[in-house]
Amino acid sequence: MRSKPFAAHSRGEGAAFGVRPGVLRKDLQSAREKWNKDHWHRDAVDIANTYALLGDMDSAYKWIDKAVEVRSTMLFWVLTGNSPLRKDSRFEEMKQKMGYRQ
Repeated sequence: MRSKPFAAHSRGEGAAFGVRPGVLRKDLQSAREKWNKDHWHRDAVDIANTYALLGDMDSAYKWIDKAVEVRSTMLFWVLTGNSPLRKDSRFEEMKQKMGYRQ
């Protein structure tokens, strides 16, 4: 798996790297396989952001819920980055679930 482009997915920057949907789907498959092995908190956020980049916000927010459940510190990048998740109406609800206060 390519580390730089996939790290960019975490920050919602996949389009800036010209990442195509086929590449995103391949990275998504790989991240889901990793998640199934060990449920590492970063994988949930990477999967959520990849779904968001693919335009599947329902799946993205299902994975955000998993990231919140495992208390992923990588959610910081969703809060402060340029993730497509920020444009969805569920973003404010996600912040509440996290206990985020400004």
